Amino acid sequence: MEEKKYYVPELEEFHVGFEYELREYDGMVYSGHVSTVAESYEQIEGDLSLGLIRVRVLCREDIEELGWECSEYLNGATWYKLGSHELRIKDGLVSIYVNASDCGPGVSFYPCKNKSKLGVLMKDLGIV
Repeated sequence: MEEKKYYVPELEEFHVGFEYELREYDGMVYSGHVSTVAESYEQIEGDLSLGLIRVRVLCREDIEELGWECSEYLNGATWYKLGSHELRIKDGLVSIYVNASDCGPGVSFYPCKNKSKLGVLMKDLGIV
C-alpha cells in the first residue's frame, strides 16, 4: 500500500465539492470534509492560516475511486483506462487521452494535485 502524502492547498483551489481534511482543534485527528456553498472564504482562510487543512495528493486509490482502472506501468508512468479514455500519470503530471481508441488528437497535459481537480477535469472534458 502506498504511503499517503498531503499538501496545504491554496484558497483559490476551493470550490463546491472540493475534498479536504480538517484537523480537529485537539490537534490530533483529521476528518474528511467536502466544501459546500455554506462555507465562507473567511472560514476556510482562517482554518488555512491556523494550519488545520490538508489535502491528499492524487494517488492510485483516488484515481480508481473515480472509475479508472490501472492498465500498466511503463517507463516510470502509470496508465489507467476508463472506457475509450486513457490517463497517464508521471511525476505529478496527468495526461488525459480523450477517446484514445480513435487515434486522433486529444491528449492534454494537466497539473493535477488531487482527486477533486481530476474530477473537475473529467467533467470539463466530457468523460463523465
